[in-house]
Amino acid sequence: MSTEKRKVLKPLKEMETIWHPDSALVFKSKTDKFVIGRWINGEFVPFDEEVIDLCAQWSFKYDQELYDEFMAQAEEAEEGEEEEGEAEGGDEGEGGDEGEGGEEEVEGGDEEVEADVENTVKETVEDVKPISQPSTVSTKDLDNLTNNFTSNLNNYFKSVSNDFSSKISILETKLSSKSSDFDKMKNDFEKMKEDRDKIQEMYSSVKDECDKLKTKFETFKTFFM
Repeated sequence: MSTEKRKVLKPLKEMETIWHPDSALVFKSKTDKFVIGRWINGEFVPFDEEVIDLCAQWSFKYDQELYDEFMAQAEEAEEGEEEEGEAEGGDEGEGGDEGEGGEEEVEGGDEEVEADVENTVKETVEDVKPISQPSTVSTKDLDNLTNNFTSNLNNYFKSVSNDFSSKISILETKLSSKSSDFDKMKNDFEKMKEDRDKIQEMYSSVKDECDKLKTKFETFKTFFM
């Protein structure tokens, strides 16, 4: 099997992109084919030195920004290791027989400090007074509290209920007044309707009389023609 055939890219559904199963290299996207890391045992491994080696081996291009970030971090780590090495070398050069003697003096001082701390803790514990237990609430006091709470709650509900009833009564009075006005307007309308009907009847009657007179006039007119 040739290298070109093995460079088959397949979909990586977990990251919605593509990858190269033979090298485990993961690409940025289906269209942006730059390596960003590796897919190992179902987990994504970020850009590292192994990615650079595999890209060179399989002739893949890696993401330049990730490469720059990786190299900058590597340089910072290398500088940090060099500074730590210099600091450790300086500490060893300043040491000597006097340092060892100093350590013995410090150890002795630690024992004295530990003894002082132990005595201080002991004195502090002896001076601490036991905390008094809180007094228990009697059943009578609890009943009084319950009764007071119930009484206050009942009074509050009575006050709210009375206020609500008062507002309902005012609304009913206003509604009754409006209803009376409406009934009056309705009666006036009915009366006006009746008057209109009477006027229409009178108009019809007068019209009929006029028509009759007109007919008679036309009849008499023919006699004089």
